[in-house]
Amino acid sequence: MAARLVPNAGSITIRQLLNHTSGLAEYESDRRYLKPYLSGDFSYFWAPRKLVRLAVSHKPLFAPGMTAHSSYSNTNYILLGLIAERVTHKPLAAAFEHRIFQPLHLRDTSYPTKPGLPSPYAHGYLVLGQPPARDVSGLSPSLAGAAGAIVATATDVATFYRALLSGRLLKPNLLNAMKTTISEGSNKLIDKAYCSHE
Repeated sequence: MAARLVPNAGSITIRQLLNHTSGLAEYESDRRYLKPYLSGDFSYFWAPRKLVRLAVSHKPLFAPGMTAHSSYSNTNYILLGLIAERVTHKPLAAAFEHRIFQPLHLRDTSYPTKPGLPSPYAHGYLVLGQPPARDVSGLSPSLAGAAGAIVATATDVATFYRALLSGRLLKPNLLNAMKTTISEGSNKLIDKAYCSHE
């Protein structure tokens, strides 16, 4: 799957996706990404593979695993979501529910796949083009997918992080790897690459 979707996929490791040293471009930097929403179609659905295709239509920011560079990219998380679905043989929403939400009793946490949020919720506003700001709470969660479509209460978020950081979700070696940071190094190369996306 990944080899057909991502050029040079064999050189990119899961660890590099997790610590943002894959070099993959950010799909959000592509003008086509927001186009449906800017035109008023808040329910537009982005399939994860289409988001990855947007990203890989641009040159990588740097070679995978370069220790001098890291760059946060939601593309990494979209690919990790696809990998999780392949490994668990379940849609990502079902995998989250089975492996995290239910065991931790996160009753007010969900991974929505369609627009709409459970009430009550905090509304989000954004200036899309010209003022005034518009309520964008109803945007399709597909615009974030595995990179941030989970909806939760503050209480559930705190419960999740207590479980994660106390070792209830990961083995000690994996938790240590998760907490190991990577220097961002020089971002001149990355800034130049982002400017060239236009």
